[in-house]
Formats: sequence, structure tokens, C-alpha cells
Amino acid sequence: MRVLFVTPEYEGLVKVGGLSDFSAAFTQQMRKEGQDVRVVMPYYGKLQGTLKIERSIPLEVQLSCWQSFHCLAHEVAYKGVLLYLIEYQALYGREGIYDDASGAYGDNPLRFALLSHAAFDLAIALAWQPDILHCSDWQGALVPFYRREHFAHEPLFARTRTVLTIHNGAYQGRFDGGWHQALGIHPKFMVPQLFEDMGCINLLKVGVSLADSIVTVSPSYRDELMTNERGHGLAPVFCQRRDDFSGVLNGVDLSEWDPSKDSALPANYSKGDMSGKRLCKQALLERLGWSTDHDLPLFCSIGRVAQQKGFSLMLPAIEPLLASGILRCVVMGHGEPDYVEQLNRLAAMYPQHFCYLSDFSRDGTHSVMAASDYLLMPSLFEPCGLSQLYAMRFGTVPVVHAVGGLKDSIAGLDSITSNRAWATGYQFSEADSDVLKELLALVVHHYHYDEMLLQLLRRNGMSIDLDWQRVVDAYLKLYQSLCIAVHQAGPMQPLKLA
Repeated sequence: MRVLFVTPEYEGLVKVGGLSDFSAAFTQQMRKEGQDVRVVMPYYGKLQGTLKIERSIPLEVQLSCWQSFHCLAHEVAYKGVLLYLIEYQALYGREGIYDDASGAYGDNPLRFALLSHAAFDLAIALAWQPDILHCSDWQGALVPFYRREHFAHEPLFARTRTVLTIHNGAYQGRFDGGWHQALGIHPKFMVPQLFEDMGCINLLKVGVSLADSIVTVSPSYRDELMTNERGHGLAPVFCQRRDDFSGVLNGVDLSEWDPSKDSALPANYSKGDMSGKRLCKQALLERLGWSTDHDLPLFCSIGRVAQQKGFSLMLPAIEPLLASGILRCVVMGHGEPDYVEQLNRLAAMYPQHFCYLSDFSRDGTHSVMAASDYLLMPSLFEPCGLSQLYAMRFGTVPVVHAVGGLKDSIAGLDSITSNRAWATGYQFSEADSDVLKELLALVVHHYHYDEMLLQLLRRNGMSIDLDWQRVVDAYLKLYQSLCIAVHQAGPMQPLKLA
């Protein structure tokens, strides 16, 4: 299977969010399976001079009738995968990925349109015919349009099909409608069934409309996107593609998240011998200057500090519990200033029970996760979520809002703990801070009075099959079905409006 994978992020090189984890883990596992997958991404300023370039391929990318871009595609072998880094200094030579201290780059539509178009020009330059062009989110959502319009008559792509993965439907690439000319979009396509969205261009909308298949990063998030409440304004568009719309839960790099071998931890442990986890907790408490005289449950929250992550629920729920001194909590992440201010206030008010760490690092994230008894993840919506998957690998019990991928990945303990033999965490369904507070109080009660339950939840979570092989198998099945359909239906027809 020949797959050209278009992405703005790649773990180990460029990371902003979960898309980078998916891009790297998925393509590396595909290569292990013997698939011919190749990656196209920008040659950002921060990457320049850091990688060994095997060769450089000149490309002329004619994005519109008025403008061509003379680029270089640098071929790099990275962890077994061929990467093609698109160099165009004026657009990609900056230090930032999507923004800088002043905000989002104003030319982002052009930056990622160029990346999407360059993928086709690269394949032509290589004389390499992809079976699948796989793109993600709004940054790659022009790929299906360019396939159907700009390259409709290119023989190399006659049987190429497109797959769009959505990691977060809230980010849609909505820009001023005046961008259509620079992006090579004829005015006739500026209509509600394609690009037009209340006078703006909506790139994700057109990607969903034209991709041969759309995939979200969990089955439940796929269902939520088709509802008015959680469809981020695009529910009708998602519903129209219902038959071509699926969900595949993300995976975990099992070697990266293995507490029995992790060098970042002060002590290693496994589901067969959890004694090291207590040592990890003690080490973190000492590092934070917290007393070890009393055994209190330790909660953590690791990720973006944002409205989406449920801080409007978490902060009112946890403050009275901190005041009563029955738990401790470490929050690690950065994000929205209002929530950061509230976190700093809690840290000042409860210095022996609450800590806010604004900086991420691999070792810091791993050590906090290993030390914690519970992960708190009350997201208002969550396409998949990765923290809860990492937590289970580390024997840290997730406490989650039952939405999207959190609902799919966590088997919630029932009210009488009758399913303790297979439950992996705690869930709450109503987005209400009082409901969450009551659940946290119950978790604390279980911690002190049902030690066997905690051990079961830990072992159950650590036993779940979360590897990327399952994800690759699901996508390969999808790819194969698209290729079979191609042979049955013949070459794709150019884009026409009804």
C-alpha cells in the first residue's frame, strides 16, 4: 500500500498537540508493517540544520493562475520513515509553527495550502503513484479539493483516494473569504455546500465534503460531531457524510510509556509489582516540599489549561476538597491566562496540597504521572485524549467526563462497584462541578477504605491493549476498501456542483 501522509506536525521534530503523536506513531508502525508510507511536512525554521538531508528535489507549486512557488523538498530518513520537508523560507522559515507571541500567523491559509498542493507536485516529481493521500484537520483539508479540482486530469492520481482524519473538529480553518483567489479556489466553489461559511472560507468543511473517507480519533466523537450540541456548527455536513464517516481510537507507544523500564522514574514498577509506584509518589512529594506524614490521594491533571479541558468544572469542584485537606493535586500545563491565574491562586492558598507546574518536559510529565494515584480529566469534549491512555499504562486511575474518546477508552466503575473486575476508572456524565465534587469525594473514600479496589483498577488499566498496531490495522482495512471501490467504479471524476 502506497500512502502519502500530509501533516504539519511530527513527534520528535515538531509538536503542538496530539496530531504530532498520531503522525509519528502511525507512520512508523505502518513502515514496520512493510507499507510504503511517506510523509510530507513543512521545513520549519526550528528544523533547519538539525537533520541529515539525503537529497533535495526542486518543485514548482502552481497554487493559482496568478502565483507559483519555487520550493525544495528535502528527503530525510527519520526512524525508518521517509520524510519530505517542504522548504519555502518566506512561509516556513519562522520559529513558530502556527503562531508567535503576537498571535496566529495571518498567512496560515497560504502556508498550509502550499503544503497540501506540494504533496501532489512531489508525487509527480518522484513519479510515485500513491494509493491513498492521508491528511489531517483543517491544515490538510484542501488535499481532497486539490485532488478533485487541480489534479482531476493528472493520470498519476487517477486511482488515488483521500482520507481525512479529524483530531479536533472545533478547529476548522475559518478565514476571510477573500483568501479564495490566493488558494486557487474558483469563485464558483465559494458556495455553502463547499467552502462558504457565513461569508468566510471554512477549510475543514470542504475537506469533510470532498474526502473519500473521514475518520475521527474515537467512535463516540464521530457520533457527537453529528449532533447540533457537539458538532461545532458542522453537524449537517458531518451527517451528509455519515456513510463515509468512522472513528478509530488512538493508540499508545508501549515502549515510551512503560513504567518497568522508564529511566525518568525514580523507581520502576509493573502490574505484577507495584511497589515502585509508591516510591515514585514519595519522591515527588519530597521534591515539592510536601509532608509525607499523612497518606492522602494524589491527583494530577496534565495537558492544555483550557476551557475544553474542563477547568470550569474542575476548579470549583476541587477547591473545597483542598480546603478540607483530604487530597492533593498537581496540575501541569500551560494555556488560557484566566485559568492559569486561578491555578496560581490555589497554589498560593494551599501550598501543601496544590501545585501548578507551567512547563512541560518528558521526564517531568512521566514522573508526575507515575507518582499520582489518579488522573483528573473532566473535558467538556474530547475527540480522543491521550493523557488517560498514558495514565492507564502507568497504573494511574483516570477520573473522566464520559465524552468522546474518554467514554470509549475508560470502563467506568458502577455505583456499587460490581464491575470492579474489569473497570479501569471513574466516569461522570453530567457537566456539573457539584457532580464532579461528589465523585471526587467518593474516590477519596475508596482510596482510604477499599485498597483492593484501587489495586484492581490499576491492574485492569495496565492490562488494556492500547498499541498502535490496532490503529494501523483499522486504517489498512479502510484503505483497502477504498482501493477495491476504485477498481469497481473506475477513475474519479472532476469536481462538479449540483
